[in-house]
Amino acid sequence: QSTELLIDDIDATILSSFLRFVDDGIISDLDKESIIDGRTDHLSGLLYAGHKYMVDDLVQTCTSFMQFWMSDRNVEHFLNLSNIYDIPNLKNCALDFMQCRK
Repeated sequence: QSTELLIDDIDATILSSFLRFVDDGIISDLDKESIIDGRTDHLSGLLYAGHKYMVDDLVQTCTSFMQFWMSDRNVEHFLNLSNIYDIPNLKNCALDFMQCRK
C-alpha cells in the first residue's frame, strides 16, 4: 500500500530542489545572475518550503544567498520576505543596503 502526499503550494522544480537539500544539504540549481537581476522565484520558493516544513538549515542557507546576492532589483522583495518569515538578519541587511543606496 502506498501513501500519497499532495503538495500543491510548491512548484515541482522547487520541491525537487527542496528534497535534494534535505537529502544532501546542497542547493545546486540557483543562478546568481538571475537572482541579482531580480528573478528570485526559485530562491523565494525554497525559503517558503524551508519555513513551512521547518528545515532551519535551508532557511539559513536561503537567507545567506539573499544577503550575498542582494541588489537594487531584489532588495525590496527580500525585505518583504524578511517580514513575512520574521528573519531579522535579512531585514537588517536589506535596510542597510537600502540606506547605503540613498
